[in-house]
Amino acid sequence: MKKKKTVSVLAMAMLIVFFVANVVMAITITIDRSYRVGADSIREGTIDFDSSYNATNGGEAVGAASFNLRAIRWVELRPTKSSSNTSLYISRYNDTSTAIQVFVSTGVEAENTSDLSGLTGVKFRVLGY
Repeated sequence: MKKKKTVSVLAMAMLIVFFVANVVMAITITIDRSYRVGADSIREGTIDFDSSYNATNGGEAVGAASFNLRAIRWVELRPTKSSSNTSLYISRYNDTSTAIQVFVSTGVEAENTSDLSGLTGVKFRVLGY
């Protein structure tokens, strides 16, 4: 009996290590306000980026479900300075790739795997249903 328990505990530990090792970092979306406008809904809040920006897939993937919506009509993102106040970033929602792209102040998209963990509190407003 003890042997079976040990094996199942070991198997569980191996699964946990596998999943933790394969975690993909992503942005954190915080919805601060939600209200209706006719048949549509508006979500307002902030986005925090992580230490590995994903430029190869057209930006950080976000779908309507990320904002507790079924579909997105438009997204407004405010320009934001990094937490160190040394860089200005412009973010935009890409309808084609359904992702948020980040551009540095020179207008060039941030490089793939760039550390954008200093880019926090990016204010957004999303209209959808």
